[in-house]
This record gives sequence, structure tokens and C-alpha cells, in this order.
Amino acid sequence: MNKSLLLSVGVIASAMTSMALETSTVKTGALVKQISADGTFAAGTNLSNESITLINLTDLSSIALNTETASYSPGNGNFVSNDGTVVGSLDATASRPCFYSYDSKAWTELSLSASDSQGVANGISADGSYICGQVTNPADGELMARPVLWSRSGNGAFGEYVALPCPTIDFSGRTPQYVTAISINRDGTAIVGQVRDYSGTVTLPILYTKAANGEWSYKYLWDANPNGVEITAEPEYPQSVNAEDFMTSEEIAAYNAAVAAYYAKQKERPSLEDFMSQEHLDAYNAAMEEWWSSWAGPYPEVESYASDEEKEAYNAAFEKWKEELGEYPQMTSFMAEEELAAYNAAVDEYNQKMEAYDNWSAVFDSVKNEIPQFDFNNIFLSSKGLYAVSTEVVEGDWRYSVEDSSTVYLFDLTTGSYSKIEPAVAMQATYVNDEGVVLAAAPLWSSDATAYIKTADANDFVELLSYVQNVANNEVYEWMKENMEHTYFETDWEWNGDIGDYEEVTVTINETITGTPCADAKLNIVGSYAYNKWDEEAEPLYSYFMLLNKAHSGISDIASSKDNKVEIYDINGRRLSDTQNLVPGIYIVRATDAQGNVISKKVKY
Repeated sequence: MNKSLLLSVGVIASAMTSMALETSTVKTGALVKQISADGTFAAGTNLSNESITLINLTDLSSIALNTETASYSPGNGNFVSNDGTVVGSLDATASRPCFYSYDSKAWTELSLSASDSQGVANGISADGSYICGQVTNPADGELMARPVLWSRSGNGAFGEYVALPCPTIDFSGRTPQYVTAISINRDGTAIVGQVRDYSGTVTLPILYTKAANGEWSYKYLWDANPNGVEITAEPEYPQSVNAEDFMTSEEIAAYNAAVAAYYAKQKERPSLEDFMSQEHLDAYNAAMEEWWSSWAGPYPEVESYASDEEKEAYNAAFEKWKEELGEYPQMTSFMAEEELAAYNAAVDEYNQKMEAYDNWSAVFDSVKNEIPQFDFNNIFLSSKGLYAVSTEVVEGDWRYSVEDSSTVYLFDLTTGSYSKIEPAVAMQATYVNDEGVVLAAAPLWSSDATAYIKTADANDFVELLSYVQNVANNEVYEWMKENMEHTYFETDWEWNGDIGDYEEVTVTINETITGTPCADAKLNIVGSYAYNKWDEEAEPLYSYFMLLNKAHSGISDIASSKDNKVEIYDINGRRLSDTQNLVPGIYIVRATDAQGNVISKKVKY
């Protein structure tokens, strides 16, 4: 009985005996970021994303994938497969694409061409047969990265990559910086990635699809220029004109001497505060202290607290100060007539070029500002390739307390349509399945994130905890309440008007931290990660696994090869051709190897 059938039998056996993950559990020391499509494996990283841990969810054992001599980083997409293969990159002097095999317990580098300087593997198909990523190829000129696909051959090895077709011109008519391949569907026929424009400020989602004849094609998931605005070639950005280039050394020396003399006679500039009464100064200083303590309301202006007489006295003193100081020396006054004419001609030419560039930038910006600000490397593909999800992120200005905002874009790849979800709190999408269910985390890039879910029939996100309470079994809800609700203490600074200064205070915080979520293809197992901020003596990293559907099994995605045949029958003995859309119930799984050996198991799904 060969290895492939043994693997299938192992999956069948695991379904019979149930998974080690009976309800929910916590793993420390890693941030789980991906769960394989069938829920057999999970993979996570350390804080710096430069160390990988692989977790086998059938027995909750874990393996540290980095070696003593090398550090590995995971890909940006679905980087773990059903057979425990993990893809990413070897971080040496240059990034090298590679994969880790759970069976062989070893890392293997993927091929690069002779002209490639580096590369990364981002996603792997559910069965481990296809890996997508990108390589940096100097032969592409300004294109810093292009998408590629590695395929496993009959002997189990990955061969030379295939370069995926991709745009070489961005929406502005220039060469883009990056074209990536990030997430891949279960059978390697659909891939999503991104195109980063020439300026590095616009990121657009892209879909690659494989036709029945094996040919690949691509299309943007977002029309960057729906109004057809003409963006001409970018004009030359002019070089600045320096007057010194048209002057002799003696003229430059005379100018510098005049500047030195100007500063030598400079007196301290008058300040309005010098002319204000103590009462007006106290009112202004009090307003400033209140503003700094809250950053609320308009910024206090000193002029608002000075009387007309005080401002008049200040203005008179200021005019006298300017008169005594005199005019600042002008470099052009030290130039000969011919030098001044040449300099002015150069300035005129510069201004014309600058005007042309500004006009071009205005057209470019008019188109760019209508494009969603899709977050870089944030795009996920459902297992069958039916949906993709990405996040538009608009960063706020913290100084004026304007919060970040986000919009989640759910792309229906079957119909070519999309929907926009604008949540009340800024969040980042982290998962989508074939029913259009989306997971997300808020606030953005937070160490104490809250997990959210949007079901296919809902218009907005709800907290995962609320979803579990209403949909999943109560046992998981109680487990989440017990393990994800924390009380801890933090030090803060508050303004104390009695002492006229800030003082240190201890704040008690009660917080539910459900983390940043991920899941298997059918949302049977939900994982999430969080940074420990509630117990300094415990592990700094926490990963959570919650079994939402106890009927989870390994039936889905069992594949047959040319040597082995795996068949699934319903309880009435009818052979099923569609094993991806099974309803809960009892099934018979029959596995036959090349020698005719047969194993049959009754499996609850």
C-alpha cells in the first residue's frame, strides 16, 4: 500500500476517531495565521514574522520550522496545505522561495531562473500540487516583481516555474513596481494577487485564471480608470536651478559676506507675548494646557487673547525691528548682467517644465484619488476560487483624533460583481470562504484585535463572540468568554489641574480580546491570534482554535491519483461525484490502492 493511500486512510481514520480539537484550545508561542482548507494543519509565526510554527490539529502537536542556520518567513497568502506543506521564503542575503514538507520534515528551495535575484512563495493549493508567488527578475527592467507558478510533477518534485501573464503597463501608462500572486484556489486554476503602480501609491487586485486548455489569462478586479481619462506619458521632472552655477567664486564670496553682515546686526524678534498683560498671558496659557490635555477644539491662537492696544504696540515694535534689520541680501544683485540673463532664462525653462509636470500630476491624481486604497498584500481567495476579499484602508491623522477608516470589498468571481462593506470600526479582512463569509479584525494592525464575521446573508460585520453565541454551540461561547476576557492594569498620564502638571495613574482595563481570525474552508475551525498584554509572566503570544462545527471531518478534498482511488457513497450506497458540497450525515469512504487493497470506513460528516 503506497504512501498516498496511507495518507487517505489516515484522513479517514481521523474522521472516525474525531480530532484532538474536541471543542476549543489555546496554543502559546506562535501567532496562527493560516489553517489548511481541510482543517488538518495550522501555521503561525513569531512577533517578527521570521519564524514559523506548524501545528497538526489532529493531535495538537507542533513543529518549529526554522533551523539553527536559517530563518524562514511564511508567504502572504494561503501558505499551508492539507498535507502540511508550508510555503514561504528563506531570508538570507536575498530572499529565496521555498517550501517545508511535513512528511520529509525538511525545507526545499524552489527553482529560480538564472536572471532572478530573489523570490517568495505566497500560496499553495489545498492538495499541495501548486505554489504561487513572485520573483524579481532584472530582465524585466523596471518591473520589480512578476507573478509565477510552480507545479509538482509526477515524481513529487516541483519543477521550473511558469511565468504568469501580467500587465506591464499600469493605469497611468507606466511600468508598475510589483505584480504579485498571493492566494491560490484548491486545484490551482485561480490565483489572486495585486498590481502596485509606478508611483507605489496605488494597489489594484488582479485575478489569474487557467482555461481548460491550460492557458493562463488575467484581469483586474477593479477598473482603475472607468471614465477613460487620458493620462499621457509622464513628463520629465525638472532639475532645480541654482544661482551659484551662474556666478563667479568672487561673486559668491561677496554675497556670503553680505549675508554674514545681515545676521551680525540682527536683534531678537519681538514677540506678542512681550506686550501682553499677565492676565491675558494666564488666560492664553490655560487654554493651551487644556488643548494639549485633550487635543479637542480649535488650537488656541495667542492673538485671540491680546487686546487691540497690545497688538498695536507689538506691530509697531515689529515694523521698527524690520526697518533696523534691513532687507535680506539677494544673490541676483551680485550677478553680472550676462549671468543674470542666463539665470533668468534657466528659471523660465524650469518653470515651464514644472508647470507641465504639475498639469500631468493633476490628471494623474484625479484618477488616482478615485481608486480605493487597497492594502498591500491584503487579498484572500476562497477554497474553490468563488470569492476574493480585500480591504481599502484610509489612515487617519492621529494629531487631530481622526480615526482610521476601512472598506471591505467582496468580489464574486463567478458573476464578476462586487459588494462594499463599510464597517463602523476600521478593520482588515483576513479570510473568505466559498459561501462569501468574511472574517476580519479590528482595529487595524492592533495587538488587542477583536475578531469579526460577516455571513453571506448579512450586510455588516458582527463580533465573532456574538456570532458564536447565536450560531455555534454554547460550549464554545462559554470557552471564549473564559479564555478571551481579561482584566489587566496599565499606566497612563492624566492632567492634574491642582498641581499644574501630568501625573502617573494606574488604569484598570476590562477587555475581550478575540484576536485576528482565520479558518478552514468550511468554517468548521476558526483560529485567531493575539499578543499577550494581560499577563507579563505568561507567554507573549497566544493562538486560539475553536471547533464551531463538531461534524468536521476529512471527507472534503480527498483526492484520487492514478495509483489510488478514493470513492464516497451515501448511506444508501449511491456513489457521489460531488464531494465538496456534502450535507451533514453518514457516508462510506472506500479507498483502493494499485494492488487492489480496499479499506472502507463509515464517517460522520
